[in-house]
Amino acid sequence: MLSFRKGDVVHSDEPYSAVVSDSLLGSVCSCCFSEFPRNRANYNRCFGCGTVTYCSTACQLEDADDHEIECRIMSTSSEQPDEYTRLILRTAARYSRERDIGQHTIGEYFGHRRIFDDLMSHIDDIGDDDLLRHFDYAKIIRKMLRSSETHISVELVMIIILKLCINAHSIIDSDSGTGKSLGAAVYLAASIIDHTCECIDDYIQLFDGKRIYLKALRDFSVDDPLQIRTHYIALDYPYGRRQRLLLSKYYFKCKCNRCLIDAKLPGTRLLEDLESFLSMPADDSWWDAAREVFPYFSQIPVTNSYHHILLKRLRNISSGLSCFGEASAFGYMALIGAASVHEKQRILYHLSYDMARSGSNHPRSENYAIFRRIQKMTIELLEDIFHKNHPLVLSIRKLTSLKRIKSS
Repeated sequence: MLSFRKGDVVHSDEPYSAVVSDSLLGSVCSCCFSEFPRNRANYNRCFGCGTVTYCSTACQLEDADDHEIECRIMSTSSEQPDEYTRLILRTAARYSRERDIGQHTIGEYFGHRRIFDDLMSHIDDIGDDDLLRHFDYAKIIRKMLRSSETHISVELVMIIILKLCINAHSIIDSDSGTGKSLGAAVYLAASIIDHTCECIDDYIQLFDGKRIYLKALRDFSVDDPLQIRTHYIALDYPYGRRQRLLLSKYYFKCKCNRCLIDAKLPGTRLLEDLESFLSMPADDSWWDAAREVFPYFSQIPVTNSYHHILLKRLRNISSGLSCFGEASAFGYMALIGAASVHEKQRILYHLSYDMARSGSNHPRSENYAIFRRIQKMTIELLEDIFHKNHPLVLSIRKLTSLKRIKSS
């Protein structure tokens, strides 16, 4: 049995390959993935491609081998390769280097050792049309690699592409609490962790730059480290959409307890109409229509995915319109249906601000006690995820003095 104490790092993993998002190449270090302050001007830009940037000379030197092939291609191509193409290029280049010297990077997860060859490709599960599309893409990538004197077969490039389709992971900006993606990476050890659609309260997945790690939020034990799970997709999706996403991208259907229960719920025309309605753009007409249909949701629990998504969208639009009282009400109800710690964190953070902006942070407000309770819950959760002096924690503490913003 493995036991962990609150605050322990359960597992951490450095990426086999990683790339910064296209839109952030000039503001995020391509080695450590730290963001540059807005007023900073003394960062290092690659002299070769003129696009990739670094926070220091040390980071630029550390990334030199991984960026070399990417740099040649970026500096000679008329059209810059996108994020996914760059991840393939970096992965293929590293794989080729390690193959040539006979030394493969090993990822270790509690005694389970993996190299890149161990990652699944699901090539036998992919249809002929999709295989042909991947093969055509592989030929383009191989041509890029050959132009930089990297010799690798088109068949191997396609296998690398298939492995990345399944195992590539977004690198999330954990510190900001926004859930913003900084780029993409592939992790050898962490890729062994399976998915669940159930809420996980014992630990949380976070990023420190490009390093991925699991942090214990409470004391817990597992008989087998392979019992530890993570979330491959957003958990607020309805059951049908979750299963379709998992099947189309990862080639399996989830059979966790939550999905087994959801599978028994009858499919109704009402739910189909709701999914169609919720997929519409959230413009002014949608806002008016949503407020009209909202009372009909009284027959659906707030823990239902459709109801939960509607509440979150109504909260976002209300806050954007400076209707902070309504935003607080919608956010409070959405909190009940939060399906993950990350989602609970975001809802609590915005709910705290919405309540403060509505004036509920004033001691004379009839909602002051509720505000203080929400503020306390938010601070406690953020302290568990980060630490007591984290900027997000400090910003929530200051909400007691935030002045009310009048509704528009």
